[in-house]
Amino acid sequence: MSFNQTKALTKKVGLYRLARWVNRQIFDREELTRRRADEAFYRKVLKPGDLAFDVGANYGEKAAAMLAAEARVIAYEPQPDCMAELRDRIGPHPQLTVLGEAVGAAEGEAKLYVRRQRGTSGLVQQWEGDVEGEITVKVTTLKQAVRRYGLPTFVKIDVEGFELQVLQGLGQPVPLVSFEYHMREDSIAQAVEYVRFLRGLGPVSVNFSPAEELHFMLPEWLPGERFEQVFPHEIQRLPGCEGYGDVFVKMVAGTGQG
Repeated sequence: MSFNQTKALTKKVGLYRLARWVNRQIFDREELTRRRADEAFYRKVLKPGDLAFDVGANYGEKAAAMLAAEARVIAYEPQPDCMAELRDRIGPHPQLTVLGEAVGAAEGEAKLYVRRQRGTSGLVQQWEGDVEGEITVKVTTLKQAVRRYGLPTFVKIDVEGFELQVLQGLGQPVPLVSFEYHMREDSIAQAVEYVRFLRGLGPVSVNFSPAEELHFMLPEWLPGERFEQVFPHEIQRLPGCEGYGDVFVKMVAGTGQG
């Protein structure tokens, strides 16, 4: 029986989550270690009952870790197969809301470019990986999400080059935002642009984490105005941050454009 056949069978009989748990505990210890590290990290930045928006949730690895921290999670994932897999992996959960929508600067519809590696799919056509299909998806905004669910403690953004548009749809500070960076010239320029935009909403401080092992690399948060002085030259010398990672931006909620 192939992997896909086994996967389909365990889903059919309702044993998929159990099978994945057994696989982590016995066979895939690396995934188990990463999962536990993610959970420990989110317990430091989220308190029980805190609201988190997971924008670009993919298969739900980070959403699951946030739920383990007892946060309420609103997960945005516009790819139907990824959304279905997320639901299968996590299952019904009273603290989780899954929405099959993209997030951008304005409400409407947009074309999503689907790639074989689903984690690289997104609303930006010129991105890494070959496009194998296109679908039209509904687009909402963070401002609308705040109106509907309340102000989040944390917004995790992983949208493959569409981060600025997501931030443009926010309009006010939130306590903590994260986005991914790569040590490429275009991605470095984008990260600088994102932090500049957030500084326009109010005072910020910045920290960094390796992408595959969530933990803050700087013992003290960096004032936003110093970001461009250390990024990327000093940051890429930090262990685990030389290729890509996450920028975390701490903001003062309740001020800004609203």
